Amino acid sequence: MIEADFDVIVVCAGMEGALPSVVASLVDVPVIGVSVSTGYGLGAKGVGALIGILQSCSPGLTVVNIDNGLDTEATAALITNRMGLKRRNRTSEST
Repeated sequence: MIEADFDVIVVCAGMEGALPSVVASLVDVPVIGVSVSTGYGLGAKGVGALIGILQSCSPGLTVVNIDNGLDTEATAALITNRMGLKRRNRTSEST
C-alpha cells in the first residue's frame, strides 16, 4: 500500500482491535480504524475492539464506530479528495 502511494488506509479489526494501531505505527499516511462486531470470544459485539482502538497511542489513527462503513468511506473520500487537490495545485504551479 505504501508503494502504491495511497492517501489513506482503512483497517478493520475485531477481537481486541490491535491491528489498526499496528498498521498506523508502521505507515506515514492516515489510518482509519473500524471495529467490527463479528468474531468470537468476549468482544461484546465490537465494543472490545472499539475500546482497544480508541486507547491507541499511534499517531495518525482515526477511529469510527462499530461497523460504521459509511463514515469510514466519507472520511477516506475527504482525505483522498484533499490530497488530490494538493497534487493538482502542485502540478499546475510547476508548469
